[in-house]
Amino acid sequence: MLAEIRVFVHGVDGRVYEGDDAVVELIDPTGAGTTLVREADGLCHAGRVAPGPYRLMVRTGWLLAPERHVEVDREYEVSAYLGERGWPTYWLGDAYVPFAVPTNLLGIGFPLQVPDAGLARRIGTELMRTLDLHPLPIEGGDGFRHAEGSMWLFTGPSAHETGALEAARQILRDRGVETARVGVPVDTVPEQLKVIDDQVVVRFRPDVGPARAERLLGTVGAEVVREYRRRDTTTYVARIPVHPLEALVQLERWRAEELTVVGEPNIMAQIVSHPSGPSTARQDTLARHGVDTAWALLAAADPSHRFGDPQVVVATVDKGFRLSHPDLAGTLTNGEPRILATFDFVRYRPLTDPTYVPYSNHGMGVLGLIAARADNTLGVAGVAPNTRQICVERPDMTTDLYCEVLRWVAGLPSAATKLPAVWPAPVPRGADVLCCSHGSTLATSTLLKDAIEDLADADRVVVYSAGNKNAPLTGYQYCAWGKNIIVANTMGPDEEGPERRHPSSNYGRELLVCAQGEGAPSLDLSRAGPQIFGGTSAAAPIVAGVIALMRSAEPTLTVDQVRSILRDTAAPVDVTNKNKPGEWDHTVRPSFSQWYGYGRVNAGAAVERALR
Repeated sequence: MLAEIRVFVHGVDGRVYEGDDAVVELIDPTGAGTTLVREADGLCHAGRVAPGPYRLMVRTGWLLAPERHVEVDREYEVSAYLGERGWPTYWLGDAYVPFAVPTNLLGIGFPLQVPDAGLARRIGTELMRTLDLHPLPIEGGDGFRHAEGSMWLFTGPSAHETGALEAARQILRDRGVETARVGVPVDTVPEQLKVIDDQVVVRFRPDVGPARAERLLGTVGAEVVREYRRRDTTTYVARIPVHPLEALVQLERWRAEELTVVGEPNIMAQIVSHPSGPSTARQDTLARHGVDTAWALLAAADPSHRFGDPQVVVATVDKGFRLSHPDLAGTLTNGEPRILATFDFVRYRPLTDPTYVPYSNHGMGVLGLIAARADNTLGVAGVAPNTRQICVERPDMTTDLYCEVLRWVAGLPSAATKLPAVWPAPVPRGADVLCCSHGSTLATSTLLKDAIEDLADADRVVVYSAGNKNAPLTGYQYCAWGKNIIVANTMGPDEEGPERRHPSSNYGRELLVCAQGEGAPSLDLSRAGPQIFGGTSAAAPIVAGVIALMRSAEPTLTVDQVRSILRDTAAPVDVTNKNKPGEWDHTVRPSFSQWYGYGRVNAGAAVERALR
């Protein structure tokens, strides 16, 4: 029986390559080749081959992907990332990514305790004066400060050299910033900045054993930062005290010697929120998604649960909260406060700390669509306002610790043997639903895959916004993996036509449903009135709120059951659309669109199904 393979080809910016000159070949052990054909939607190359091992080779007129071995079995999907011949590479999960040699560039990341603007200016001035550095100008940055100050980028004649990196580390240590990480940028595209340093993520083969693994790390002078112990595996986060590019070479040596199953940089990658920009207010957000019908069904089953069950916990992992907002005041129907727990994972303090000052309105927009009170006259109502909330100021960049943020929010035990001293105590009760209206243009790392699996195994439902780059999700957004629920954004109907995909909304096979986030009124930091929210950032919390109502109807719903109900009850939109790849596929049941998933979320139908 032949196996079907799809290969997604990515350009140097990480997006799916749109050129029509890509040649994708599979070479079997005998040297025979099979050329895959570009599918009609333009997103991937596909074909059918006998199951077994192959060499995957991808090239265009002037770019090529690093050759790699793949094991094709049944249905198989893989991403191939293009670069120039001779570029260095790194692995991240299943992705093998080439990047331009970072000549004359230096990057600094702050996974813990981001310096405030004043301290940043003082240290930055010293770095530039001492090491002959200059700020690397990138759209959206503030001089050398990027990703809300969590990443600093410089350029200089010798910035990338080992001596400059070590000198920068020493200056930071002398100024008391012990946890800063210094390395080289491997992506300087605005809103998708990435830096690697000497920290790596390594999982040795099971037959290597712990004693030999520690000896192998010791032979290269590695310092173990922390271990992740999960099931029967141990994954090391370690510093190899060499130049970042040499650390990658060492990972390749271990892989070539068949000593490791995982060897990746502990990459620092910018996380961004997913609003779409100004939009026109709509007043029918709740009714359009059947929320009023869902409320009536819940009230009939239990009047105190009309707006949700207070035993259901929803987490908003975002940026910018004002918990004193009157629409978050008061108690739930069981007498408990609306806010269960809070924490700031940028400067490591509760959001109730008097030094916490929100600098973004985004978190309030997301939180309001889930939890704004429905029993007052302030003009905004969330989808599930009688559920308890956890509010988390998310990090501004990914590292291995981002995975632990998700576990903390979900109330799961840490998989790490050693967490930073500033790490918060466990939450009183973990979230049943996590809403993440943010993302990073990054392949999914092994540690993040582990965390996503752990949350799904514990029946924590994780909702991510698809993002607003008008780009395919595959291999481009790290959230698009496993059982995460990925949500697209729609707009209309209006004078321009029927309800349809917002032009910025990302798309792909990973979508489950869509919601009309565009123009949704929500909470504002100022308390003066609602903000008009939009983008996939607004679509995701609508779906998260619907899931909270489903869990209110039936608390024992598993992640798989939640996904099935959302799929089977979604309302198709824009059904006459003939644009590829958004055209509806009616050969599957239910019908599916890479623009809309299975359709717009339908809270009334979903709650009715959950109550059965």
